Amino acid sequence: MLNEFYDFIAKKINSFFQTAAADGTLLKGESFCLKLDNEEMVTEVDNALEELATSNKSKGEYVFQCGDGTLYKTYTLKLIDDEVIIAAQINGMTNDFLCATLRNAANEQQKPLLMISANLIDSAKSGSRDMSARGMPFYAENLMTEIRQMVNDSTQLTNTEKRILSFELTRRDTDVFSDKASIYEYKDLLAIMSSGKIEVDNFPGFRLFAVDGKVEYQTYSNNQIDKEIKNNNELFEMIDRSIRYGNIEVDLSRVFENRFIDRIESAHKSEGENWSRLFTYAELIAAKEKFLDKIGNPLKIDNENILFYGDMPLNVLNADENLLIRNEGSQTAKKRNKNFIVFNSEHYSKIHMQVTCNAKILNSGISADDTTYTKEGKDIIFEFDRDGVSFHKLEIKDITNDITYLFKICIIDISAEYMYGTVKHNFTID
Repeated sequence: MLNEFYDFIAKKINSFFQTAAADGTLLKGESFCLKLDNEEMVTEVDNALEELATSNKSKGEYVFQCGDGTLYKTYTLKLIDDEVIIAAQINGMTNDFLCATLRNAANEQQKPLLMISANLIDSAKSGSRDMSARGMPFYAENLMTEIRQMVNDSTQLTNTEKRILSFELTRRDTDVFSDKASIYEYKDLLAIMSSGKIEVDNFPGFRLFAVDGKVEYQTYSNNQIDKEIKNNNELFEMIDRSIRYGNIEVDLSRVFENRFIDRIESAHKSEGENWSRLFTYAELIAAKEKFLDKIGNPLKIDNENILFYGDMPLNVLNADENLLIRNEGSQTAKKRNKNFIVFNSEHYSKIHMQVTCNAKILNSGISADDTTYTKEGKDIIFEFDRDGVSFHKLEIKDITNDITYLFKICIIDISAEYMYGTVKHNFTID
């Protein structure tokens, strides 16, 4: 991706000097400076510009004899009736040599000079034309305008990709924290324009989750696409803000299921700042809709949804014969606390309790005490392996909606006739 970025800078430099020479606006001995972010970037731009000059057959040579007898060699860009010396501050070149010795030599020889550096001193800027100043090729506003035009004119980008880039350009325009004077800020946008495609790795920098711009939203209007992009950004910012400054489990519990929140936390631990690359926007929306569906279908377990049987499903223990069920109250919350007395008159070695839920329950939502259980679809089947008299406590929790059912169970290996009438209307199990 960065190769396209460096090639873009090289082409802009070459175009500027070729045009200035053709227009007659390039002065003899004039010096220019281009400040980049670091020495690696200086080296890469220098290499890209030299390769471009070579391929265009416009590469010349400049040799300067230093005071100690050593020779400094670099290349030039050949222009109409002139050539510009390209001096990259790399390999330990000092500011004194670049900004004083070399600039004075170029001026005496009446040759234009371009100084490319990551550490230009003030005197170099004051005595030279800054390539990033207003009216120059790397002025921030000019770059933004040019990129916008490139986006609009592109025949490689889909309309979806153009709308995404338009959103990003507007976002950067209003971002008070970005360094608009740094050419490096535009590297991803310029690389996209060169490749004709938005890559997955671009989206975190755009504050968006990945979208397949070549496939998604192709039948949408611009307004519809813009709405999706806006929603994407708002979701990204909400999750990222929670990761950075909030309590992710609490903040996101109103949007996603716990299992999906765990995935986000795991992604952040493993990928750090790049956590969002592991998710697509479509995936986030699907998870959000799944959560909303669950909220619209809270767990509800009525007495009719509970079945007890012996060692096999055929051996049902019917209510009013071998089973007593008593809620702890008439209010909704009290109805979720249920007391059971099971009369195991047939002395089955195992008693089973089948609970039919209206929603799937996660294993983390089941507390089975000393009891084993299995799940079949939305049904939970508990197995009590016991004898004599035994007591059991179960909890089934809808984590999404914070609803808990508490079942307290007493299983007695006697016939119901001995106790049924006495305890039918008045019993609790502690």
